[in-house]
Amino acid sequence: MEFTNSGQVVVSGAHLGTVSPASNGETLGFAIDLDNQKFWVRKIGGDWLNLSFANPATNSNGISIPSGTYVPFSTFGGSFGTAGQIQTANFGGSAFLGAVPSGFTAGWPI
Repeated sequence: MEFTNSGQVVVSGAHLGTVSPASNGETLGFAIDLDNQKFWVRKIGGDWLNLSFANPATNSNGISIPSGTYVPFSTFGGSFGTAGQIQTANFGGSAFLGAVPSGFTAGWPI
């Protein structure tokens, strides 16, 4: 799964949805439900998927993700990378900004 700097969500070349891209200094929150195969993203303080009715806590309006084995990672590169960009990924090693959705666990389960 790829979340591009233009806000597109892409899996294996297929466009699955678009969310508001982050600007310099903004923080994104992600919720991934591998049991129900759904994915949500938002700018901290904003609506999930820019939809007032999208909600990972109720399994509402998430982006469907294909079956498979997933591991968390964060990278720049490909056709969307830009030299000099910096990002910080937090997979649960420190406190999160924003609230973890009800029914979800902070971090990535091992």
